[in-house]
Amino acid sequence: AQAAMPTAVPQPGPTPKLEIAALLSAARAIARESMPPSLPDRESTLPADRPILPELARALRRETAGERHLDQGLIRVVNADGRSYCLQAPPGFARGGPTDALAVPSLCP
Repeated sequence: AQAAMPTAVPQPGPTPKLEIAALLSAARAIARESMPPSLPDRESTLPADRPILPELARALRRETAGERHLDQGLIRVVNADGRSYCLQAPPGFARGGPTDALAVPSLCP
């Protein structure tokens, strides 16, 4: 019996960084090229760049990184990648104890 020869598994290359502006300009170029030549003016017939559902676009928009102080001592922290979490100040009875009072992670409103 022959021993099975190990095969080399190709390693995936680096993931390319996608830029939104480059994707939009490529989409506009494809839209211009796919327009039938019978239309009078290609530039004026392209739809404007606007969200079809403004509420969805507002919900999907990334927040800028930083801290936002909400009511009742709640602090919302937004990371550079758009993820967020909230911290609640410790309750009053937890202060002044034998250990340091730490902020409590909580759900963001």
